Amino acid sequence: MEHLLLLGIAFILVGLARGENVLTSYPCPRQCNCYQGSVDEEVVSIVCRVDYIHPDDDFYVIRTQITSILYIICTEKDTLSHVKDGMFNNLESFMGLSVENCRVSYMPGNFLSGLQSLEQIEIKSAGTLEMEDSVFHQVPKLTHVTIASSHVVKMPDLCKLSNLKFLNVSDNDFQSMESTGVLCKNDTVLPHLTTLILDKNSIFNISSGSLKSLPNLNDFRIADGNLVNIEEDALSDIQKITFLDLTNNAISNVSVSQFSWNRELEVLGLGRNPLKQIHPKTFSSVKNLIVLTLDYSGLDNAVWESLYPFRQLKDLQLQGNSVTMLNRTVLRSLSSLRNLDLGDNRISDLSTEMFQAMAELQFLHVNQNNLTEIRNNTFLGLQKLVALDLRGNRIKTIEKGAFSHFVSLAELDLSNNCLSEIPSFNNATTLQSLDLSSNYIQLLSSNALKGLQNLQNLVLFNNSIKQIETGVFRFVPALQTADFSFNEIHRILKETFEGLQQLSTLFLQNNLIENISIDGHDIPGLRTLNLSSNLLSSKIASGMFPDNVENLDLSYNNISDITEYAFYSYEYLRRLSLKGNKLTTLAMNDLAVPIDQSRRTIVYISDNPFDCDCKLIWLRKKVNEISMNSGFPMVGDIYSVQCEKGYRIQEPVPFYSIPTRDMLCEYTTECTKNCYCCEYEPCDCKFVCPYGCSCYSSADFMTTHYVQCTKRGLTKIPAGFPASSTEVSLDRNNISEIYSSSFVGLIYLRVIHLDHSGITTLANNSFIGLLQLKTLYLNNNELQEINRGVFNKLWNLTELHLEYNNIAYIEEGAFSVLTSLSTLFLDHNLLISLPQSATNHFFWFLSNIRLGENPWSCSCDVMAEFIPMVMNRSMIISDYSDMFCKETGENANFSMKDVLVKRRTNITSEQVFEMKQLDNWPNILKILVITVAAIILTTFFIIIVICLWRPIVLFTHRKCKCCVRKRYPEDGDKSFDAFLAYSHKDDDYVTREFIPRLENELKYRLCVYYRDFPIGGTIADTVASSINRSKRTILLVSKHFNDHEWRNTAFQHSFGGLFKQKDNHLIIVLLDDAKGMKLDRQLKVLVKSHPVISYRDMCFWEKLQYMMGSSKRSIVRNNTPDLILNHSYTQQQDADGYETPVSSSASNTETDKCRRSLDSINNIYEEIRSSKLSDISLV
Repeated sequence: MEHLLLLGIAFILVGLARGENVLTSYPCPRQCNCYQGSVDEEVVSIVCRVDYIHPDDDFYVIRTQITSILYIICTEKDTLSHVKDGMFNNLESFMGLSVENCRVSYMPGNFLSGLQSLEQIEIKSAGTLEMEDSVFHQVPKLTHVTIASSHVVKMPDLCKLSNLKFLNVSDNDFQSMESTGVLCKNDTVLPHLTTLILDKNSIFNISSGSLKSLPNLNDFRIADGNLVNIEEDALSDIQKITFLDLTNNAISNVSVSQFSWNRELEVLGLGRNPLKQIHPKTFSSVKNLIVLTLDYSGLDNAVWESLYPFRQLKDLQLQGNSVTMLNRTVLRSLSSLRNLDLGDNRISDLSTEMFQAMAELQFLHVNQNNLTEIRNNTFLGLQKLVALDLRGNRIKTIEKGAFSHFVSLAELDLSNNCLSEIPSFNNATTLQSLDLSSNYIQLLSSNALKGLQNLQNLVLFNNSIKQIETGVFRFVPALQTADFSFNEIHRILKETFEGLQQLSTLFLQNNLIENISIDGHDIPGLRTLNLSSNLLSSKIASGMFPDNVENLDLSYNNISDITEYAFYSYEYLRRLSLKGNKLTTLAMNDLAVPIDQSRRTIVYISDNPFDCDCKLIWLRKKVNEISMNSGFPMVGDIYSVQCEKGYRIQEPVPFYSIPTRDMLCEYTTECTKNCYCCEYEPCDCKFVCPYGCSCYSSADFMTTHYVQCTKRGLTKIPAGFPASSTEVSLDRNNISEIYSSSFVGLIYLRVIHLDHSGITTLANNSFIGLLQLKTLYLNNNELQEINRGVFNKLWNLTELHLEYNNIAYIEEGAFSVLTSLSTLFLDHNLLISLPQSATNHFFWFLSNIRLGENPWSCSCDVMAEFIPMVMNRSMIISDYSDMFCKETGENANFSMKDVLVKRRTNITSEQVFEMKQLDNWPNILKILVITVAAIILTTFFIIIVICLWRPIVLFTHRKCKCCVRKRYPEDGDKSFDAFLAYSHKDDDYVTREFIPRLENELKYRLCVYYRDFPIGGTIADTVASSINRSKRTILLVSKHFNDHEWRNTAFQHSFGGLFKQKDNHLIIVLLDDAKGMKLDRQLKVLVKSHPVISYRDMCFWEKLQYMMGSSKRSIVRNNTPDLILNHSYTQQQDADGYETPVSSSASNTETDKCRRSLDSINNIYEEIRSSKLSDISLV
């Protein structure tokens, strides 16, 4: 079996190297992947992934004269596959067949016809499989058969397979031995069958004669099933058996003579059966046993009588029973024993010199028992003991010399006991790992670790340690890992870890540490430092931690402040966690890291009470920013960061959802940077918030500057508004009068809220000087009249709210200065008429008017002025249906619509003429505007057609269901969709992000140097060959590529000559910021003449996919599965095991937005076409 295992592994591993001798001469099918096995044996593995097997599938196309193995892997597990006779005709050279995850319900008799050379067959996870009894008659050379996890009830006849050596039918539904296919008639035997695996079936009995056809069987496994009984002479037919596994069944009785015929037995598994007792002579015939498992079998002290003598036994497992004491006589007889497991029993005492005769013992497990003390000579004689497991007992006392006899002990586990101090380890010089976790140790004294000069791993977590004395580690200079987590340590002194030059990992999480100062010179090798869940509150500054640290966890402390460039000196910092602290803001330089890091730092900052004001706008812009070498770490949990405070934030909201315009800083008194007059009044760079108000501003105090005085009980307008205020809220106060020049000097003010404030009087020039005022809220007050001078010089006002007042009179010309006004609300007042200037001229320029719920007069004098305006502007009077009027002396209300009809005939001819004039001039204006717009649009359309003819053609083809992209005749013969050229220094990004994205998700087949370049050959020839074998070439341009790979003359020559050909497709991906690169002159010429896609572009993947075109691959490249041998092949992961962001590019939300915005294919093309580097400034 071992030589077959090695052969299978060789097929897989050597295949990945793609040797040249055989594979290059074999045309691999397009829908499959091919791998070369051992060069000496010339075996090719063909891996084909299909949705499911169809009866019409033609496997004739993979015929070859080369010895091969065929793997068929179905990807749709729930779809039924159908097979038929002769599916593999003419595949005479195939020695192996594997069918996995294909739901095949029936296998006909001639299914394997044509596979004359077949030696190995493997069928796994076939659903519920039935087979014709003669299915294996066509392949007499079969040596290995595996039918697993397929709910098989009955196997076909295997008795004609005289060459059969290996049979694995585990995890099926066999009820008896007769259904396994190996119980032959007429004294027929399977002479070469040596291995039979029946694990995970429902066989409940092995009767006499069930194994008579297997005289040479030496490996029999029937574990993890429902086996209840083995008849007394059932094993008499397999006298050559050496390996017998019966573990985890329901066997309750083993007869005295059960193994009398199996004298060559070396490995016997009887554990996890309800045996309860074993006769003393049961094992008397199997004196050559090497391994015996009797774990979790309900045995008591009587088991010792059945274990005497076993001179050859090396591994004895008795854990999980009810043993209370050891048998000195039996243990002395087990002189060859190397592993003894007595864990999870009820042993309360280990007598002295109990193990004295067990000189070969290397591993001793006495864990999970009832031990309370360890005496001096308990382990005397264990000269070769390497590992001692005493965890989970009740040990309180360990005598000083208990561990002094060991000369080879490397691992000692004393965790989960009742120790109150560290025991003496004098002369324990070989000990490398010591676990004292979950005890009651309170003090780590200066001599506690004396004698452990070779200790490498020390675990003391979950104790009650309050202090670590200085100098305690001087006795353990080789220490590499120390775990002091979950203790009560209050502080760490600077010299605490002095002398630990080799310490690489230090765990101090879940303590009570308030301050820490670690001298990096004492522990220069420290790579991982965990200080999470402590009470750290001091300001994080540069130099607090060792310079070489890679993983620094400061999460869930009380850290509220970080100095600038606190982490800038940590060149190797890979992961930094600041989660769960009390950080309310972060300056950009607080998290700055070295620009030229070998690997990008990832920082985690969620679960902090961030105040999302203007100071965090820089971080908000980082949400969608992608940069390779920005000097700023990647925020790994940016989409989990919450804002707990901020402008208009009442409850926590996701940080990424806050618009930057709403990220304002609150202040009381603030001076801008480099302000020269902060101590004086007045000062134009000093901002003071009015008393009783709240002020919010953008970082520059100019773009946005809100003064919030809402509902503050004010009785007058406060003095001293900041000069750069852009919006003032004074609503819901008790201000009765607005005096002249109340807001003078606020030249940047755009919005004023004065609603719901009980205002009765507006003085003339109340808003004088507000040249940029756009919106004014005066609604819901007690105004009675509007005088002419109130709104003087508000030329830019566009929106005026006067609704819900008591206005009964508006003076003539009151609105005449509001030349930019578009919205006017006058509803819910006491107006009976409007000024003539308003109805004849002013109202005609408004786009939104509300006049409803006023007691308009129905008199002819009023209506004569009112009707023309209402008739022509009814569409922009939003509450026209709510307009009513009253006749003089009447109480009834009349709808304005009815009044217009009634009063129309009373309008004079002069008024009608004026109305017609008013009616005509807007139409003339409309015609003029439409004419000019038509000319401009026509000109623009002609320019678009001339410049963008290609996208238009593409769009037209797309709508007509035609092929959008031009296909070159040679494309169909290319081996790869793209050749990927990049710098080896960008390997980390390319192998973990770029290649998996294109191959696994987008189904492209890439040519990359480390996997697809042939061994030997010059760089120029290899690159040229790769370009010619690929439909596209993707050039990843970065600073590393420009400085290293492109400087290679041969490499440069390959590209410079080949891309002059018009039939080649070059796609340039810009990894770094173009402004920061000094491109080589020839490289600059190359990239300026081709489309460029920036990796920082939000729509990067959509644009790249468009330029790549569709992939013809129907089968995804994957690692070769094994045949028969149960070895899995997994994708390579991050060697550091650190968390990484969900995506290195844009978020799912931004990607969806990108896809919605690029609705048509010509939009993508135009964006790519217009992004040539000729438009980018290159240094």
